[in-house]
Amino acid sequence: MDLTLRDALSVLSKASPFSVKTLSGKPRDLLDEAKEWLYIEQDIERDFRKILSSLARGTVVFLCGSSGDGKSEILARCQEQYRDKIRFHLDGTHSFSPHQSAIDTLDQLFDASQSDDRPLVVGINIGMLANYGKEGALRHFPVKEAIEKFLDGESAGKAYHFFDFENYPKFQFCADTTSSHSRFAKQILQRLAEPSDKNPFYVLSLKDESERRDPALLANYKLLALDCVQDAIITNLFKVRLIKDQFITARALLDFIHQLLLGNRYLPDNLFGTSDNELIQRMGDFDPANLHTRAIDQFVLRHGLELPILGLSSFMQHLQEKGLAIESVGSDDGGAATLIRLFYLLRCNSIGNNFHHQFRSDFDEVLLDEFAKVWLLHNEYDGSGETKLPLRPFYGNELIGAVGTR
Repeated sequence: MDLTLRDALSVLSKASPFSVKTLSGKPRDLLDEAKEWLYIEQDIERDFRKILSSLARGTVVFLCGSSGDGKSEILARCQEQYRDKIRFHLDGTHSFSPHQSAIDTLDQLFDASQSDDRPLVVGINIGMLANYGKEGALRHFPVKEAIEKFLDGESAGKAYHFFDFENYPKFQFCADTTSSHSRFAKQILQRLAEPSDKNPFYVLSLKDESERRDPALLANYKLLALDCVQDAIITNLFKVRLIKDQFITARALLDFIHQLLLGNRYLPDNLFGTSDNELIQRMGDFDPANLHTRAIDQFVLRHGLELPILGLSSFMQHLQEKGLAIESVGSDDGGAATLIRLFYLLRCNSIGNNFHHQFRSDFDEVLLDEFAKVWLLHNEYDGSGETKLPLRPFYGNELIGAVGTR
């Protein structure tokens, strides 16, 4: 099978058969290897595995979350290791037959577990878990009671363990720097672009480049390999999570990366442009091309009037020599908006004559930085005068004023 980078990246798409892990006996192929290369063990999986290694008879473990968060992948991997010691039910929304509801299936599952020496592990969506707590058979009252206690934030007892993806946020502030961060997203991006002969994506990119295939995709791939671009993308994902209250699952993140690389345009435009990807749709509100500062407005005006812009041609030439730009960028087809987005993504990187650095301060994340500072003050609050004093301006000038205008 002669793969291209485009072929290999298809495993990231939510429409790909690789988006949901299933137990299959089919021989592994190159696409399986590509998907396996990207696998990142999450914190929830590490804690989950610790519990599995020491489960007692009669114990029930629920791995709870939402669609696309990685439950099936974790459960399938653990089942391979513990299949002889633990009974697994990978999806609590499925039934054993067309004439059986998911609730009936769970009742049957708990019936069988009473005569099985092995502990039971169930993967289940949080909504279905709540439904079973209300609608499950009365004969399984202990299970229903444990579920209700878990949902109410109480201890469910030693016989029941609940692992919820909501308790393992993928995006958070770093307590020491107040910078937004996602170790999970960063690891995936780094893994995808790692310059190693063990990385199937990188190897295929070199092959495509030698054959002069898919130059736009290769430019996007090389851009995504830059630390500064990865960090800018993660910051915007964090804003989508924080400001738009958008829950970001592992599957959604992979499909998002797929759209960035394989969208119809250059990566900066794929990131902030129109798309059927939910994350990119939310990202549009943070488009740096919508900023209005003196420097940006002057640049847009001169570019639109086709006036000379000192240093721009040299900068773009350097990017193209490095394979980081497509030919239309900087021309009428590329447009000023594309260039502003590009300058934003590269603002923390030194490139060529550093033409883009003149806009660096225009891209400061002022609102996010202020929020981070307030968050850190609350995170370290201990009631002392030293922690109270810095918070007074926020409550006096911001919070109380905002509430008063309602």
